[in-house]
Amino acid sequence: MPEHLPENEDHLNQLAKSYLLELKEEPDPSVLYCLQLAEWGLSRLRNTLENLMGEDQKEAYRFLKLAEGGKEYDPLPDLEDVESPEDLARKLLDLLDSKAKLEP
Repeated sequence: MPEHLPENEDHLNQLAKSYLLELKEEPDPSVLYCLQLAEWGLSRLRNTLENLMGEDQKEAYRFLKLAEGGKEYDPLPDLEDVESPEDLARKLLDLLDSKAKLEP
């Protein structure tokens, strides 16, 4: 049986554990639950990104520019205040995440 981490008893990790269970993921008590949930989120984003990279790039770009309700929107104003490659990458991942949530 994996070793139980006492840090997994704090509020953040208990909240992450409840979401892992809601997602039908089996929490591993030997790894911080918050990191397991973050890994789940990264995996989801990675799948979305890989799907978009495999599509016709014009369609992928159109997907990125769609707002809720099917109207086109320009994401550039949300990305103008970037200060580093890491900052732009983080904002692009946030954009992808918001788009993935709109998909059925």
